[in-house]
Amino acid sequence: MVSPTAQKPKEIQGIISIRFDQPSCTFTLNQASLGIQIPYQILIAENVDTIYAMQLATCTQPDSSGLIPLEGLYGNDQEYCKRDNGFCLYSLDGYLSKLRAGIYPYLFQWTGRNWYGRSDTGNPLGDPFPVGDYIFKVSIKGRSKVNNSYKEFNIQDSINVHLAE
Repeated sequence: MVSPTAQKPKEIQGIISIRFDQPSCTFTLNQASLGIQIPYQILIAENVDTIYAMQLATCTQPDSSGLIPLEGLYGNDQEYCKRDNGFCLYSLDGYLSKLRAGIYPYLFQWTGRNWYGRSDTGNPLGDPFPVGDYIFKVSIKGRSKVNNSYKEFNIQDSINVHLAE
C-alpha cells in the first residue's frame, strides 16, 4: 500500500510546457507576405540535470533552453517548416543537455510561403499559402532521466492561424 503522502514519480511532461501568447491568430495575405511573427514561450518548471534533446530533422543542437524546438505551420496541403536543412551529422541518441528552470521566449517568423528548409541544394521558398485555416505547431522531443531511467518524450502544442484576404 502506498502512503497518501508519498510523492508521485515525476514526468517530464509536467516539467516542460509550451505557452502561446494568444489562443489563435489572424493575418491577411499581405501581412503574411511582408512577414509575421508569432511569439511563444517554453516553460521549464524545475532543473533537470540529465536530458537528451533530440532533433526532429532540423540539424541543430540544443539552444539556451537545453531543448531543440521544431516550429511549423501546416494545413490545406501547405507546409512551412525547417525540417530539411540538408546533410548533417547528428546524434540519433540526442544531445546531452541540462534544463534550467525558467521561461524561454521564442518568436516564429514567417513570410507566407511554403518551405521545408534550405536542404543541401539551397531550396528556395515555395508558393504563397492561400486564404484558409492552418495550425502552428511547436514540438520538443528528447529522452529524460527524471525517474532514474530514460524515457522518450514528445511535447507538442499548437494554435490556429487564419489567413484572410
